[in-house]
Amino acid sequence: MFDERGYEQLADQGVLDTVVPYDRHREPREANPKLPLTTRSQIIEFRDTEGRKIARAHQHMLPSGERGASGLLDPKAIYDYGLSVAYRVP
Repeated sequence: MFDERGYEQLADQGVLDTVVPYDRHREPREANPKLPLTTRSQIIEFRDTEGRKIARAHQHMLPSGERGASGLLDPKAIYDYGLSVAYRVP
């Protein structure tokens, strides 16, 4: 559902805005020891031009500025009319 709606592409085209409400260094005890300790764990929110949340995803951002782990966003929620209609909890 997340990929089919093309949120990331819409943000790249400037149709949607992105906000990073959560951004911290990953904890050493987190599951993926292949990621450097300076990797950041981030939540990305996609918002429409009126500032309403459309979708939410997680990513690991490497010190190089590239996405870590699979290299893909991990969708967490999709919103319609401000209500979460689809979600995935880790």
